[in-house]
Amino acid sequence: MVFKDIIKKEILIWKHVDSETIFDYKQLLQTLLELGYTILAIIIDGKRGLYKAFKDYPIQMCHFHQRKTIHRYITLNPKLEASQDLQKIMYSLTKTTEDRFTSKLNEWHLKHKDFLDEKSISSVTGKTQYTHPRVRSAYKSLMTNLPYLFTYKNYKGLMTPN
Repeated sequence: MVFKDIIKKEILIWKHVDSETIFDYKQLLQTLLELGYTILAIIIDGKRGLYKAFKDYPIQMCHFHQRKTIHRYITLNPKLEASQDLQKIMYSLTKTTEDRFTSKLNEWHLKHKDFLDEKSISSVTGKTQYTHPRVRSAYKSLMTNLPYLFTYKNYKGLMTPN
């Protein structure tokens, strides 16, 4: 785990861990505060629980990590129209505003709602499940992280990278 000063481009503190925990993040943050550092904003990779752990600071979700998450769900070369459309929206992330990005996501969701809601019966379990869970997960990731994707624009004075 690494905490880095993005202005001075230097590592402030790091910790080798086998598995990252929210406790470790909070501990490193507390250590920095005790050393007299002032935290202006935090850039995160999307690990669950970090939004709550750092709720007292402006949080920017790293665009690189968001893109990697989307690629993990829909691949780099999606075949489905819904996935292709979502990928186009994702690629616009660095070139748009929060309002336009949100509008595009909402339009995408309306256009593909029936597709996303399709269900089928699992040949293994016999239970009903969503037919396109990976596309649904990609969309959910963007919607969950949306409040943190444009912090770098909403707090321009902090010079937070995206």
